Parts: sequence; C-alpha cells; structure tokens
Amino acid sequence: MFRQEPIIMHIVAYDLEHAKGILEFSVKNGLKHSGIIALSNERCIVEINGNERMSVPLVYDNKLLIEKKDMPQYLSSIIDIANKNFEKNEKRREKFSEEILKI
Repeated sequence: MFRQEPIIMHIVAYDLEHAKGILEFSVKNGLKHSGIIALSNERCIVEINGNERMSVPLVYDNKLLIEKKDMPQYLSSIIDIANKNFEKNEKRREKFSEEILKI
C-alpha cells in the first residue's frame, strides 16, 4: 500500500471561546475534519486534519496490481501526486499558521 497522510495539527487554546474560534476558522478554510479533542479547566486542545491524502494498493492477494515492467512509471506518477498533495498541505499549514495568530 502506498499512502500519503494529511497534515495533523494540535493547538492548545487559551479557553473554550478561543478553541471555538480556531475550529470555526479551520472549517471555514476547508479543514472540515477538525474538532475539540480535549477540554479541561486548564486548556482546550483543537485537532485539525488536512484533506489531502491518498491510499493506493500496489498488491492484492499477494499479486502486483501493475505489471512489473510498468511499476517504475506508475510509482513515479503516484509519487508526483503525493508530492503535490504534500505541497498543498504545506501551503495550507503556512497560511493557517499566519492567520491563526490573528484570532
């Protein structure tokens, strides 16, 4: 299995109001898989998950799904896609980091 995972960020908020603001900002900016994962008198933790991910099976039932001769080109293609996803994640993280400080 070839996998590329999305970005995952954990942010400790000052209080519930700040956590809600971070969560609303996240969802508004396309990071819909986000939520408050811990809440106590001392802190609130918001988890933010990116969207860019992929899972590509390479083998099924102990057999390659792509002919061996085609595997280098196939792997090159999915690695290119994964790298583009990584770049999107990185840009989103940078933008998020800049904007979150304004809340």
